[in-house]
Amino acid sequence: MKRLPSDPTALKVVLEEFYPGGPGPDSEADTFSAYMNALSYLLTFAPLEPRQRAAVYEVLADMPGLRLVGPVQDSTGRAGTAVEADTRNSRIRMIIDPETGGPLEK
Repeated sequence: MKRLPSDPTALKVVLEEFYPGGPGPDSEADTFSAYMNALSYLLTFAPLEPRQRAAVYEVLADMPGLRLVGPVQDSTGRAGTAVEADTRNSRIRMIIDPETGGPLEK
């Protein structure tokens, strides 16, 4: 993880090696979901430095079609902020904990 770029543009290049074409409204749902899962994993489990974590959030915020839903509750009733995107055949949502910055639910 120490070699993971802290520059959002460089991080996108790394992610594109694993997910060619990246996410977008024309992506297959499983590609978009896998891309979002990778970002969620990095935010939840990876021992990232603050600049790397910021880069992950910048990549997430720059995903085509991603929109801010706003305040919501997850399935267990915890308060968070939701972002979501639509693919050709599904809607993908991530709820972020405003206290920790980590994902509550995807």
